[in-house]
Amino acid sequence: MKKPRPPEHHISSYSDKRISNLSIYTNLKLRQFLRKAPNDYPRFFYKYLSCDMMDEYIRCLLIDSDFYLSSCKEFNDPFDTTAKVINNGSLRDMRKRFGQIIDANSPNINRKKRDLEISRLMSNYSRDPDAYRRILEQNTQHAGIFSLTENPRDILMWSHYASQHKGFLLQFEVAKDPETLLYALKMDYSNDYPSYDVSKGFDESFRQIMLRKSEHWKYENEWRILRIGGAGTYQRFKHGALTSLIFGCRTEEKFRDKVIGILKERESLGHPTVRVYKAEKHKSQYALKYFKPVS
Repeated sequence: MKKPRPPEHHISSYSDKRISNLSIYTNLKLRQFLRKAPNDYPRFFYKYLSCDMMDEYIRCLLIDSDFYLSSCKEFNDPFDTTAKVINNGSLRDMRKRFGQIIDANSPNINRKKRDLEISRLMSNYSRDPDAYRRILEQNTQHAGIFSLTENPRDILMWSHYASQHKGFLLQFEVAKDPETLLYALKMDYSNDYPSYDVSKGFDESFRQIMLRKSEHWKYENEWRILRIGGAGTYQRFKHGALTSLIFGCRTEEKFRDKVIGILKERESLGHPTVRVYKAEKHKSQYALKYFKPVS
């Protein structure tokens, strides 16, 4: 089955041109660049995965090298991508904003019809100020999100996202696929919702809304790859970016053998070898001591 690909519109800390220029660096030079201020990208990103996921999804990641971009409505946090809707603009600002919306959607409309449509939108907004909240929810739910973390040893994340340590973890090296992984953006954590000012439009607020969560989630050290309108699509990454796979300290042998079998199939297709490890419990602390190689 042909997988849907995301639209080109995405959000990044760098310009597309700059990312393209970085992609010609050697792996070592790019790693050195990313360590310099103001860059704060880690060397590796990680993805926690459940042992209950369908084989098709595991193969998608390990063999096809595709990230599935989820909608926020699939997440376990109902507060994710929530915003405080405000209007700090005057009536003149709102008319200007509605005019921009009409120009974007109907660029060839004549002036008389344009003015009538602006008046209609102004009237609708005055009767139903919550309409913009619904528009906001539609836009955020249509955005495609792939979540990553920079912390591979968090025992809560192993419990919450990797089937109580029975699942596994994937490691991606940023310098081996800057064209994809430099689009990951760091989350902001706060006790307050971000604001969406309807007089200024959605685009100006989108980044902050999609990248803020409650401080309760700060331990996750989450980063997100975002694609506007990309929910339910697949983002390709380079085969070599996936460098290691770590099984949890409670992963069952049957599941481990199945995943290793998929990795062998990956190698038979000529893709780079993925190193395989198993997490080990620390003997005296509530922690994972190290990752032991699996032969």
